[in-house]
Amino acid sequence: DVLEKGDYAKIRGDCIVEPGIHTDLLVTLESTDDGSIPVLIKSRCRTLEISARSSDHETIMHGESLLNTLEKHPIDVEQYYELVGDLRHELDSLRSSEDLRRDGTLGEEGRQKIERLTNNMIDIYDLHA
Repeated sequence: DVLEKGDYAKIRGDCIVEPGIHTDLLVTLESTDDGSIPVLIKSRCRTLEISARSSDHETIMHGESLLNTLEKHPIDVEQYYELVGDLRHELDSLRSSEDLRRDGTLGEEGRQKIERLTNNMIDIYDLHA
């Protein structure tokens, strides 16, 4: 299959990807057959980090996707609940201030907050899931 700019493909199974020159890929993991929840969480976290470099809108969209996944697969650890609350707070702040930023991006401080949250979430799932 050849994909052009903006095309979307859902892969079911193994594949080999051969990107061309100047190709950007955004890959998301929708589910895992082997029940590997930490892999799913890590994938959603990394997707959120990538989106935080591009736009508020994408960050909110991928942040909500991560929150939904986290809520479906909670871990009974106090730090988990704190991080979910922090992520929800960051997304609410983004929604309320999205129209105020001219370039539609988070800026360095916002990207760092998202990165800290996602790295901490990955660590929790690696340790406790």
